[in-house]
Amino acid sequence: MSGSGICVNIDPNKAVYFYMRYSLLILVFSVLCVPAYAQQSPLMGLALDVRGPAHFTHNGERKPLVRDTLLYAGDRVETGAGGTVVLQLSPHLVCSVGERSQVTMEELQRATAGNGQITRLNVSQGSVAAQVDPGTGQDVTVHTPTAVAAVRGTEFIVEADEDSAAVLVNEGSVAVENEAGDTAEVEAGNKIVSDAEGLHQSILEAFEQQKFEIIAQFRELRRANFEHYTEQLRRNQELMDQFRRDQP
Repeated sequence: MSGSGICVNIDPNKAVYFYMRYSLLILVFSVLCVPAYAQQSPLMGLALDVRGPAHFTHNGERKPLVRDTLLYAGDRVETGAGGTVVLQLSPHLVCSVGERSQVTMEELQRATAGNGQITRLNVSQGSVAAQVDPGTGQDVTVHTPTAVAAVRGTEFIVEADEDSAAVLVNEGSVAVENEAGDTAEVEAGNKIVSDAEGLHQSILEAFEQQKFEIIAQFRELRRANFEHYTEQLRRNQELMDQFRRDQP
């Protein structure tokens, strides 16, 4: 005998069976794991448009803000003179950060019930104009140094500095509470100012109504496939980060 070896006879029918079974298991695993993976991903905001000087701070690192930048809970957006940023924070919430503003996204999370989202912004100075689609489960709260505005579905603007805050409402209504615990409901076409003397409500003037013209561009800029788009950007960023880490 010139050599030795092991010969194994495999039934072709069984081989095909096990191959098909293995392929089916891989397919089922992939289908089941993708939704679970997506649900574990943190909610993200997206810079739709950036004009003029603008930066964002993420994990303590300050960087220039550009279009398609992903933003997470805890990130802060800053704009300089002439700088504006349009952000989409959910499929149903778009806002614009005005010039010389500092806005922190303190909370971005899914609501415990339904398909809504809880969003909490902190405007330490400057302004934010926002459009929140009604009836979509959006729970939006805007904090300023002197007042808190609670929103469900509306078009509104918040302007703030260290001493006062103004909430302007174009559609829907906004509930406002100041540091003293005084509350008021601001209806469409009205504004409220919170300062050291309390809450003062009045009708919007013509120049204040014109400030809402910026919201018209939101419809053109917003991403209809927002969640899919941001998730793809996040995965691309992870791949790029991994590639950089692997370089010698």
